[in-house]
Amino acid sequence: MDADELGAAGAQFVGVPQRSKVPNGSIAIARYSVLPFYKELEADLAERGSKLINSYPQHQYVADISACTPISRPSRPRLGSAGTSP
Repeated sequence: MDADELGAAGAQFVGVPQRSKVPNGSIAIARYSVLPFYKELEADLAERGSKLINSYPQHQYVADISACTPISRPSRPRLGSAGTSP
């Protein structure tokens, strides 16, 4: 985390530079950079009696919304015959 980011987050949360520094029994908020090691982080925190605020599927959804959202075609107006409405 850079100094500006840490300062802004620090107004509301306790930031730690490493997963090993998360206090026992905590609820942690993981940053996007935990992918692709989210499951390993969950396991490490569980050993300390801590957990992540979001499940792995929830985090994936937010981190890669395009993987969970079908790509739809842009809607186009239907064209009718002259003098009729679609």
